[in-house]
Amino acid sequence: MRAMFLIAAVMFLAACSGGGASDTTAAAFYCEEAIKERIKAPATARFSGQFETAVADLTPPEVQTPNDKTYGRVTFRVAGYVDAQNSFGAMLRLGYDCTIHGYGASGQRKWTVSELRF
Repeated sequence: MRAMFLIAAVMFLAACSGGGASDTTAAAFYCEEAIKERIKAPATARFSGQFETAVADLTPPEVQTPNDKTYGRVTFRVAGYVDAQNSFGAMLRLGYDCTIHGYGASGQRKWTVSELRF
């Protein structure tokens, strides 16, 4: 269990270091955290892997220009699955689709989930 927490912490720190790839990692991480808040047994959650999770950058090109007043805002859509126990202890696989927005400079973004579907 500690190893899983350590891995998650390392991924989080890597996500906060800046750059486009780290934004996709951070978007996936914060979507997973939002899912954990909504399921019955978050400690049992096992998420789809890096190659099974789709992360799409939905940020319009005009928002990505440094001179735009909305510079620093990004939007991602993350889709994957989570295996977790239900109220009866049975493991279930749930597909999810998450839309998340990041605000601020890369590496210092504040993330907000705007839509989460199971």
